[in-house]
This record gives sequence, structure tokens and C-alpha cells, in this order.
Amino acid sequence: MSVIFGKSTRGQPTVIYHGFEYIKDRDNVNGTVAWRCQFYKSMKCKTRLVTLDDRVISEKQLEHTHSGNKSKSMARKAVGEMKSAMSDMTVTPSSSQANVSVGLEDRVLQALPKRRTLSRSLQRYRSKVVQADNRGNPLPALPSDLHFDIPNQFADMILYDSGPGDDRIIIIGCNQLLDGLARADVWLADGTFKVVPSVFFQLYSIHFNFSDGLNPAAIYCLLPCKTENTYNRALAEIHRLIPSAAPV
Repeated sequence: MSVIFGKSTRGQPTVIYHGFEYIKDRDNVNGTVAWRCQFYKSMKCKTRLVTLDDRVISEKQLEHTHSGNKSKSMARKAVGEMKSAMSDMTVTPSSSQANVSVGLEDRVLQALPKRRTLSRSLQRYRSKVVQADNRGNPLPALPSDLHFDIPNQFADMILYDSGPGDDRIIIIGCNQLLDGLARADVWLADGTFKVVPSVFFQLYSIHFNFSDGLNPAAIYCLLPCKTENTYNRALAEIHRLIPSAAPV
């Protein structure tokens, strides 16, 4: 019988088999992989598996010392996939959750952490990835004015930058989410003045309906003020990016 590959809460490889989850023990010289029950310490469960590719070829001590929960195991696998997606700097916590969650069964969705908790976890993972990519160095210091240069590692997520100046507008997103926004009939807009870099006045986001209850943000706009002219400038650039869009 084949197994389902997943990830632990710490990002380590796991397999899910008959409703139980196993963590990787070692790679054998013959090409097989040895796994042990995830509760081998806390529950003293000695059940083990040996796999070749995606097939189980050996089982030891078939009886577990605890009950299984496939939904929770599949939820951990889903969280691992969300974290893997966050390695792409253009992906946001909301979009990674939407892309993975759309293919999950209801019982697995119910086993996922709360959305706010999951978003914080994904943001922490992103911070670790960025620091690792930057050779262990922290992120650049926050700019003190609107005349800053954008670091190269963030250039791919910038869809538009009006350039240094007191009326600077920056639009952040990715082509995949732009495509979703272009095909959506309804757009949802939200503006916040609290969660925004101090040199900007407002973070303005545009969302679209992906599925029931999931409205990922497709575009984030960093705005210097909330005048009509500023909004018109931002919307004009969004229309230039996706001229085919026609929300009602």
C-alpha cells in the first residue's frame, strides 16, 4: 500500500500510513527509508516502517500505543505545503493558505490551526527563510523616508514603483494572483493605517473571491496619503497591469 508524504510542524519529512504519522529515522544504503512513529518518545510507541519510493515494504510492531488521527496528520502536511510556498517571496500568507486549502476535505480544514495563528506561523517561517537566504543577516533596516532603494531580494514582488519622492506609490503582488484578480467578478478592497511602514500613510489591499470564505489579497498598495488623486493613480496602474479586468 502506498503512503502519503507530509511534513512535521518543524518541517521534517513524514509519511502518513493507515491514519498514523511517522517521522524519518534514516536513509538505508539499499535505497529504502526507515521511519518511526511520531510518538516514539512521548507515547513510547515502537512502531516502525520501511518504505521504497512510496510503498511500504516492511512494518515492525503493528500495534500502536495510541490512536491515530489522519485528519490532523493531513492538516500538518497542508501546513508544510503552505510553508514551502512561502519560500517564494511573491507569495503571501493568505494566498498560500488559499492555494493549499482549496483541495482539502472538510475534516482536514477543521483540523487546521485558526487562520490568524496560521498566518503568524507562516510569517515567522518567511522571516527565517529570508534570513537564511541573506546568509544569516537580518532584514535591512526600515527606511526613514520615501527616498529609499528597494533591496534586490524583494524586487520580484514589486509590480509598480513610482520612484523616490514624497508622493511615492508602491504596488506589491505576483502574476499568479493578478490573473486571479483579472478573472474575478467581484473585488474586495481594504485599507489599514495601523499595519503599514511608518514612511507610508496607508496599506491598501485588493482581494478577490477564490472559494467560499477565502478572499486572498492579490495586490498590496503602499500609499503616501488618502487623497482622491492618490487612489486614482494607484487604480490607473492596476488597470495598466490587468487591462482585461472588469469587476462589477
